[in-house]
Amino acid sequence: IIHGDIHDMNIVVNYHEGQLIDIYPTSQKTTGSEVKSVYGIIDFGNVTRSCFIFDIAAVIRDFMVDVTSVDSLHVPAYFLTGYIKHKMLIKEEFDVLFESIMAGFCQYVILGDHELKEQPDNSYVASGAGPAWTQLQKIHHLSRDSVLESWRVILRENDVDQFIC
Repeated sequence: IIHGDIHDMNIVVNYHEGQLIDIYPTSQKTTGSEVKSVYGIIDFGNVTRSCFIFDIAAVIRDFMVDVTSVDSLHVPAYFLTGYIKHKMLIKEEFDVLFESIMAGFCQYVILGDHELKEQPDNSYVASGAGPAWTQLQKIHHLSRDSVLESWRVILRENDVDQFIC
């Protein structure tokens, strides 16, 4: 079972003045690490039985739009660097990740365009469709193999490429 719409707007944390705050009050001062295990996920309208890699692709797709501190084409590799330290990917999952991310961008653009026609004043819908289109245009002219190789380089540099079996 996958969420089908996992992104930062559907993850609930207790955030105040730039700090993650423990949801459960304690007598001890929190370090922030306690918060990582206390969270919630909302919006279950797209829950379905499918491959887990599609949820991973959705998270990566959104990070590619939101993260500006590194080249968006490298975002998937950096995400995977952290992710696969905790959960391995099988080779077949890695092999379909590029197409899954691209399909996610296409879905974002098409559904966003449709929703904007229905609700032109909906700023939530408008916030993602434009940046997704920009990313899709950036990636479209690149070869799948060159993108995957750039990810593998970063994974090797971070000593985690062996976790893709």
